[in-house]
Amino acid sequence: MYAHWKLRRIGLLSAVKIGCVVSSVIGFVTGIIWALIIMFFSSIISLMMTDQASSFGFSALIILPILFTILYAVLGTFFTFFFVLIFNLVAGLLGGLELDVDYTYIFKEK
Repeated sequence: MYAHWKLRRIGLLSAVKIGCVVSSVIGFVTGIIWALIIMFFSSIISLMMTDQASSFGFSALIILPILFTILYAVLGTFFTFFFVLIFNLVAGLLGGLELDVDYTYIFKEK
């Protein structure tokens, strides 16, 4: 059993909120990964040059996740707004996006 739907418009505010949250989470994870990489290599380089480990890696572990979260949230919000606006304009001109939805997984016959 299939249903034919047509997506003609995406709610701008709801899409921007979701885009901001998803981008923030991706930014936080990316910041942690980069901080761990920087922490690892700064410790190795510091130990090769001196006998003490550097505190630069630990400060990167604090700063980078916060910085990347804010940066990705701002960029993700902007790009989500821009792309949803373009989608709504193009969908208005061309008639929307056609979707065929399969209901067999939702309504299982007994």
